[in-house]
Amino acid sequence: MVTFGFGKTDFVLPIRGVHANKILGHNTKSGKPKSDKQVELRPGSAGTSGSFKPGTTIAIYTSKNPSGDQPEHSQKISGIAKVAAAIFGSPAKIWKALGKFTGSTKKEFEADYKDKDTVTGIVLKDIHQFKPEAQKIINDGIGQPGWLIHESKKNEKLQAVPQSYSKINGSLGAKLTKIAANESNLIKVTDQTAPTKLVKAATESGLEYKK
Repeated sequence: MVTFGFGKTDFVLPIRGVHANKILGHNTKSGKPKSDKQVELRPGSAGTSGSFKPGTTIAIYTSKNPSGDQPEHSQKISGIAKVAAAIFGSPAKIWKALGKFTGSTKKEFEADYKDKDTVTGIVLKDIHQFKPEAQKIINDGIGQPGWLIHESKKNEKLQAVPQSYSKINGSLGAKLTKIAANESNLIKVTDQTAPTKLVKAATESGLEYKK
C-alpha cells in the first residue's frame, strides 16, 4: 500500500473538472477506474522552483470548468496522488513527448500554451480516488465559493486556493493524512503507462526534469 502523508511541502492542486475526472478515472464506464490523463500542465517552469519534487503528495481539488459548468465531483477535494517528476521545456517539446498523456487535444493544448515560453508537465503516479463517504468528511470545511478552503480553528484565516496550487497546512493536512492512511477510504486508479516511461520519453526529447 502507498503511504500518503501531508506536510509543509505538499499541496492542494486545483484542476479543471474535465481534466480532474480524466486523471481520477471518473469517466471509466465499467470495471476498475482507469486514468486517461497522467500529466497535469502548468505554464512556466514550475518544476524548477522545487515545488513539485518527486514524492510530493498532492490533493486533487476538482474545480469548475472554464465554461462555468460543474461536472460531477466539482468544487471538492476528490482524489490524491504523488508527483513522479516535474518536466519542463518549450510547448512544442512538451507536446511531442507528453501530449498524448495530458488528456488534451493538440488544439486545446495550443489554445492554452502556444504563447508561453515554457510549460511544466507534472507527471503523476499512485493516483487514487477518495470514496464518496471520505470525500464528504474531507470537504466538510470547504466554504463557498468553492475556491475557499478554511481551517476549523477560529483563529485561522480563510485560505484562498489559487489556480496554480496551494500548500496544505493546519487541520486540513491532518484530516487528509488520517483519511488517506485508511486504505478502505481509497479507490486505486489504474495507470495506463508507467511514470518512468513518461520521464524517459521526455528526457529523450531533450526536456529537463526536477530530480
